[in-house]
Amino acid sequence: MRRLGRRLSLTTAAVLAGGLFAANAGLGQSTQGPINNNHCDFFEGVSLKSVLVPVDHSGTHSDRELTYFYQAVENSTGTKNPKTVIYLTGGPGSGSIGTSGSGFLKKLRGVGLNLILIDPRGVACNGLKMGEVPDQVITTQQTALDIVEVIKAEGLRDYIVMGHSYGTMLGTVLTSIVNRMPSIEQPDLLVLEGIFSRHLAHGAEYMLNEIDVLRNEMPKHFPAVKELLFSGVDRPPPFDLPFEYWIHVLEGYTRLGVETFVLLNPAFTRFADNYPDSLNDPKIKADLDRNYKDYLEYLEDSPPIKRKWIREYAARNYVYYSIMCKEMSRQDVGGFSKKMVDGQLSAVPNGNADVCDVFPFSDAPYDSKNYPISTPTLYFYGTSDGQTPKSYFVHHYDNSFALKEVVSVAGGGHGLFGMDLEVCTSQIWAQIADGRLDFTNILDQDGYCLRPD
Repeated sequence: MRRLGRRLSLTTAAVLAGGLFAANAGLGQSTQGPINNNHCDFFEGVSLKSVLVPVDHSGTHSDRELTYFYQAVENSTGTKNPKTVIYLTGGPGSGSIGTSGSGFLKKLRGVGLNLILIDPRGVACNGLKMGEVPDQVITTQQTALDIVEVIKAEGLRDYIVMGHSYGTMLGTVLTSIVNRMPSIEQPDLLVLEGIFSRHLAHGAEYMLNEIDVLRNEMPKHFPAVKELLFSGVDRPPPFDLPFEYWIHVLEGYTRLGVETFVLLNPAFTRFADNYPDSLNDPKIKADLDRNYKDYLEYLEDSPPIKRKWIREYAARNYVYYSIMCKEMSRQDVGGFSKKMVDGQLSAVPNGNADVCDVFPFSDAPYDSKNYPISTPTLYFYGTSDGQTPKSYFVHHYDNSFALKEVVSVAGGGHGLFGMDLEVCTSQIWAQIADGRLDFTNILDQDGYCLRPD
């Protein structure tokens, strides 16, 4: 079901379209770059705080300490004794310091919630010089233990851990660690949006997840997609625009969900809604031709990864690849592309160098079942999320023995609070702050907002 005419921050939508395994993914500031690129820019009147943390919390690879920076941001309502949200962005390799004025976090502050914002070690305000720390300490576990030190330093009580995308992995690890530390005040709630629950079996799995959504979910809203990409019949692409272009357009659906995709892709929407008559519509063809030119410019800005400079590329995206390759996938997901094979959309190797050759896979790749949690957990997932599909949510849910509540958004994408639920985010989080997790007064049976904030 499409619900058009709602408010939407297109800037937020564009950021979220980056996806789980994209450099600069998530709602945090753009923090990819050399590990020694110590940018720490923020434009708000909230000073940095710091705490000393071990370089290696296990003491195996270093006995030194680091100064770890973070922000403690007060709510904007003057609420006394408020709950605090520890906000963990997507990525890996993105941070949240300096983003408390952004749409989502501004709404949290606006319902009386305080915030803890962090940049993971190696990122932005916690940037490090190449070679300053051993590679073994750039991990999710080490970052989670850094945040434990922040919780201690702040003496947090009545707090919520909230993770989006990769942040759900970090949030699960953090909450599991804290649950095993009775001396620390326990979180009231773990909130997960766009759930990543286990490492990929191979690099192509990421592509196959998206293809599955395009095959089984998108035709519910755009029946033409079935014939375009899954007919099993070789035929020329519409308007002689390459299939690579059509695939590029359609994969946005797996990140944005149906409503936001419709708003950001009006030319394709008109084409699909009027297919096959649209094949003879010169105005639709002209609009798609213009979009194709934009796509060609996008390709020019995204050159393939060549093996001769693979180490330089890995260094420029150090934190991202260090964690992704060691903990999340045995192969770089960028080594596969979607192609038409015998009239079927498929995932095939594209010849790109495998950046994960630089970072050998861990002996203990991430799986949420290895991080038991007792904190009550609230899940938000979109049925059209190809970045972290339903199977990932189910895996996390089935392997957690905590009290659980689920919000499912039919046709929703990867960033629900930035898109599908944006217009009632304040209502949802006001109830979360009050400890009320029944949202039937806010959301309809498909998980969409009944009324705007």
